[in-house]
Amino acid sequence: MRANALMTVLAAILLTVPTGGQPDDSRPYFSLSSSRTYAPGEKPAIHLWAQNVDQLDFRVYRVKDPVAFFSSLEDQHRFGGQAPPVARTATPLEKFHAFKVRWRRRIRDQFRAQFSSGARARIRTWSAERRRQKVSPAATTYAEAP
Repeated sequence: MRANALMTVLAAILLTVPTGGQPDDSRPYFSLSSSRTYAPGEKPAIHLWAQNVDQLDFRVYRVKDPVAFFSSLEDQHRFGGQAPPVARTATPLEKFHAFKVRWRRRIRDQFRAQFSSGARARIRTWSAERRRQKVSPAATTYAEAP
């Protein structure tokens, strides 16, 4: 009986894990999975993968009637809702980087405002021509042997 309750809890946990797409790199994300289903009496193995998560808390519930429980859910693949976003403050290094990016954009836009769009196009063309490497004609002479 205990193995059935454990399997029910494992199934409930596995059904709560979102399965669509790649997780966003900046948001906390975790995944629980199992390579197969387990019979009563077998020791289950669960794989946990987490990204941007410092700590996970789990609650284990015993479900008396699993059929009634899963049929009462609106979506059988998730229950309990989504956790609220975690408030995060920027580090001093991130703040300094954002400061430099803002000032670089301001200075660049100030210079760009000095020229019309046509003049900027001519400058880009002139700059591209200067960077183009000059092609020299193929050498038709050979090294002389002594």
